[in-house]
Amino acid sequence: MITYKDGKEYHFKKTYRGHRWTPEEIKKIAAGKKQIVAFNGRKGTYRMEIKPNPNKKYNGRKYFGFDEKFAK
Repeated sequence: MITYKDGKEYHFKKTYRGHRWTPEEIKKIAAGKKQIVAFNGRKGTYRMEIKPNPNKKYNGRKYFGFDEKFAK
């Protein structure tokens, strides 16, 4: 569970795309801050800008997810 900046608690996975969140990164996620994270892929390492989004939807159901875009 994570307590987000809106005061609500959300279920939160400790890993994302094979990346295990550090305690410092979890604090940034709870504060709603963007961060740049490196991931390992088939073609090497790539960096993405990750921003928490507690209102992501999949098949009509809300979940705590991330908005992401590639970073240089």
